[in-house]
Amino acid sequence: MRVIRRSNERTKSERGCQILVTLFVLLFCANGALAAPLDLRDPTPRWIEICFEVSPADAPGQLDAVWSGGRRAYLDQPPGQTTIRIRVPAEEIEAQLRANGSETIPGSFSDFVWHIDPRTGHVLQA
Repeated sequence: MRVIRRSNERTKSERGCQILVTLFVLLFCANGALAAPLDLRDPTPRWIEICFEVSPADAPGQLDAVWSGGRRAYLDQPPGQTTIRIRVPAEEIEAQLRANGSETIPGSFSDFVWHIDPRTGHVLQA
């Protein structure tokens, strides 16, 4: 796969922050409940639904204009830690990239994982 880097490509830290903002737009997927903010203080292991912010092709720096369809992710608290972990399975990442028009090689991605401070909402590790 050919990788084209744009001059306005975001750094990992910037993408992590963007994804953090996205995580606050989480939807409950259990029974089609209405969208509600995710309570990061609740470490109950569960499947959640997230939406990715997708910048328009003609305005790659524009944020909060276009959102993807829901993708499943798993929220839990790693043993012995105070952080919250959100893991998006590799298959969901591949599906999201294909939905955006990118070509993917099945099985070539790993899970996206974020460790979040439940008190501040900051991404501590991604």
